[in-house]
Amino acid sequence: PEQLEEDLRPLNEFDPQRANELISNADVETPIEVQIETNSDNQNLVQKVQAIAQAMNQTDLFDATVETFEFGDFVGRLLDPSYAERGNIAVIGLSGTFNPGSFVDATHDIENFAQCCNFQRINFESINEGIENARFDSAVVCDQQDRASRYDELWQAVVELSANSYLDIDLTVGVHNTDVNVFDAYPLPEGMY
Repeated sequence: PEQLEEDLRPLNEFDPQRANELISNADVETPIEVQIETNSDNQNLVQKVQAIAQAMNQTDLFDATVETFEFGDFVGRLLDPSYAERGNIAVIGLSGTFNPGSFVDATHDIENFAQCCNFQRINFESINEGIENARFDSAVVCDQQDRASRYDELWQAVVELSANSYLDIDLTVGVHNTDVNVFDAYPLPEGMY
């Protein structure tokens, strides 16, 4: 995982000069109006989104605004199949597992469009096939190393595609003794977006 992170770092670094080059080659007028949306009940998340909008606006390439919604209303917006056509950037916290594919499956598999969490209708056959092969191919059932290798390749393709971004990962661990019945860590301070 460390080598994969290092290999993918150049694709994720903040580079306003490269952004300017890409926008110039795309022949679009700047500043590009961008609405970033998130839920209002997570102040850490709201502050991160505001910082992103501020950094975007400092480049003069974007006119970024932030809109916040009560969590239930926000989820309702995201699950509307027409949300992908609005062109907004959705920032939401996700809870995952130790499964290396739990996030790539949720955010990039077309089967999760208008569900959690392919809100932008990402649909690339190579990504869809990669997800299927990493999850269900008979060879990976008994070979965790093969499964991990396939997910490494899939993450490389996903990062290069740049259809979704992951800001950061927080780790919350709940510890309890056997006297505890029914344990819930809600609300989790989720940190993967």
